[in-house]
Amino acid sequence: MQLSNRVLPKLVLPTVFFGYALWVSGSFIVDASQYEKELPSGVASVVDGQFTAKLEGIYKDRLPYRSVSTDLLGAARYLIFGEGRKGVVVGKDGWLFSSEEYRAASNEPRSIADAVNMVANVRDQLAARGTDLVVLPLPAKADIYREHTSYPSLSNEMEVRYDSFRTALAAQDIKTVDARSSLLAAKSEGELFLKGDTHWSPKGASVVAGATAEAAGSMVAPVPFTLSEGETLPVEGDLTKFIVSPQYASYVSLAPERVTRLRASAEQPADLTGADLFGGPSIDVALVGTSYSANENWSFAASLMGAMGADIVNFAEEGHGPFLPMRQYLDSDVARDTPPKLVIWEIPVRYLTAPDALAAMTAQAE
Repeated sequence: MQLSNRVLPKLVLPTVFFGYALWVSGSFIVDASQYEKELPSGVASVVDGQFTAKLEGIYKDRLPYRSVSTDLLGAARYLIFGEGRKGVVVGKDGWLFSSEEYRAASNEPRSIADAVNMVANVRDQLAARGTDLVVLPLPAKADIYREHTSYPSLSNEMEVRYDSFRTALAAQDIKTVDARSSLLAAKSEGELFLKGDTHWSPKGASVVAGATAEAAGSMVAPVPFTLSEGETLPVEGDLTKFIVSPQYASYVSLAPERVTRLRASAEQPADLTGADLFGGPSIDVALVGTSYSANENWSFAASLMGAMGADIVNFAEEGHGPFLPMRQYLDSDVARDTPPKLVIWEIPVRYLTAPDALAAMTAQAE
């Protein structure tokens, strides 16, 4: 009886899906004459793959209730088995984690050493232009919220990876921010990461902004900035999309989370006499990094302005990791003609195990 209780539920989804596939395939074959004119003719189309590709496209387009069935299967898989599609790791209490954080490096000490050498090279290039560098390693969400994960031992590995990276950077006299300690200390103040998204919340970004300002110290002369709340908007978690589409997420308790953006405004206008973005005399701080910094929903740049008392020029980009945006920044006219006093480089530690992440920066430089 106990065996049946464990095995039978796992047979339900494959059986239903297989039966559904047979029905659709049978209907497709019966109605094949309707699609004959859309298919390429001739042996060549079969050899070069055009025929197969077109047939697959027609099949998918004609698949009855394709979107709905995919969502139903995804919802059932999540509710019954606690699983999602490739890309997400389902935790406890509705928490989702990116599978990228659980990715292991084939040679982790080597990957960390390569990253540190790359950072040291960037530090030297910036120093030659009179610019200081502060590196902001970001810990994994599955490290900070390991109590909500299903694999706490892997969270321990992420902690070691974070500490190893910061230690190796310190050995090269590269100044870093200890974002991990600050986030752990602030967990009682509210959720620091979104449950259904890879990224931090505005609260988490604000905590790290304070730690960054403390690490930067007196590198820039402070100018008072005031933070105010902007619009509040729903965020459809990038991880929930590996389970169901947004319109069905609320049915499996994965509804959009709400965030309130922050705005930063100088209490007194800065002296910009003779300055402009492409040829002015100075920029205080440049921010380079990933979507943690680039996406305005998290308000990291605004929080940095408030914490540091400095205007921030944001060169972070979404979807390219931390290394390519830095390469592009170093090669830009802005970096050459208007070197800032300080560059803050935000690097999520999960990219230390990303294949070809460093290679992208090297290739761009060649």
